[in-house]
Amino acid sequence: MKFERFKKYDKLSWAMRTFRKHETEVNDLYWSNAPAYHNASYLVRQSRSSSTPVSPANVLNATGPDAKRIPATVASWQRSIKSFQVWARSTLIVGATGALETYIQRAVLTALRSDPAAQHGKSRAIDGISWLKLDIKPLYKEELKAFEKGTWQQRTSAIAGLFGEVPGLSIHIEELDKIRIFRNSVGHAFGRKLNEEPNLLSIAPESMNPISETNFKDWLNTLSKVANAVDKHLVENHIGEYELLHHFHVWCKRNRINPATMRTDTHRKYLDILGGLTSGVPGRDFIAEMIDYYNRV
Repeated sequence: MKFERFKKYDKLSWAMRTFRKHETEVNDLYWSNAPAYHNASYLVRQSRSSSTPVSPANVLNATGPDAKRIPATVASWQRSIKSFQVWARSTLIVGATGALETYIQRAVLTALRSDPAAQHGKSRAIDGISWLKLDIKPLYKEELKAFEKGTWQQRTSAIAGLFGEVPGLSIHIEELDKIRIFRNSVGHAFGRKLNEEPNLLSIAPESMNPISETNFKDWLNTLSKVANAVDKHLVENHIGEYELLHHFHVWCKRNRINPATMRTDTHRKYLDILGGLTSGVPGRDFIAEMIDYYNRV
């Protein structure tokens, strides 16, 4: 495998690898709970055939000082456990949306650092590695603000303004805004509708905004598709192997290694370090070519 500055050997940005780990975490959290929920629901449902009233705590063999906190009747337990499932899906959507927003900010910052002239319509006119070696590190605070809030039409327009249109992104804008509004209702209104003015005469709480399991899976799929579309566009056009070169730069500085005089055994040492970070590590020739490129920039 040959080293090419703007052709990433493993296709994904490091930001995307982090996002995928968050995706896995969200799925593991939800689906580890699903069998327990369905089993408990089945046991409690079966208990209703008993001729004498039974408590969910007894049916589920709950013990300890907190067993008394379990709803006393089957009907009240069923209402509460269903509401809990809605809350679980709601909060996980909040987390998954936050993971996407964090990913986009990190990927955009990486792309700007890698290809600093891109935002001026001169993509690849400057290699960000040359700035890195000179310790020029723009913060891009104003550019990143565009991805912190606002509608998804505004956010996708901000990406397009910096890096051109992302193929396959526009078809998800409407659904992304539904997710954004839902996420805000969970974060700021206890899962209820966000009203411009609260009802000062109301005592009863409003109903929660529902989210079914099907809707939950669909929204997670949408977030995943959006992240993949953005990553493909930025990696292929603006990031390339910047993260690897950046990591190598920091590693050399931290270990006081002069890249221009590195020996072959040090190449192997760096390859071992890289193996602990990412899968599908390239071979020694690739690393040697990467180091040669770094030295020539």
